[in-house]
Amino acid sequence: MNRLNALLSIAVINGMYVLMVLGAYCTHQNIGDNGFWLTVVIGVFGVLCGWMLGVLSSPADARESKSFKKYAGVISAFLSGYLLTKIDGVIVEFSQDLLSNVAYGLRAIIFASCLISGVLIMYILRAYLHGDESANKEVQPAQNRRD
Repeated sequence: MNRLNALLSIAVINGMYVLMVLGAYCTHQNIGDNGFWLTVVIGVFGVLCGWMLGVLSSPADARESKSFKKYAGVISAFLSGYLLTKIDGVIVEFSQDLLSNVAYGLRAIIFASCLISGVLIMYILRAYLHGDESANKEVQPAQNRRD
């Protein structure tokens, strides 16, 4: 990985965190509020989940691809088997809270946007910036040889 790709990666990731904190601040208007920090934690959790999904969706080589298929199978079995049976109560509770407090809806939007941003950023970083190492190597000038 060359230096420009590393700096670009760091800038994009830090920019995403700044936007997440800005969204939490716009939601609560007070950094000292406990709700502000809960919103930041929800956003960070969304980013981490998005990064995990982004990594799983962009394997770097055949070995990673084979192991990622196993991980994806385990995760999908968990999501379809256990989580779907428990999600009804969460949806009912969340919808009732959403009607009484707008901050819950804004937290859901922050979580979803951080999740999507995390997936996109990690996919782009792994697939395009770090995916093909031969494409990222700096081109060496050809040496003139006289035989």
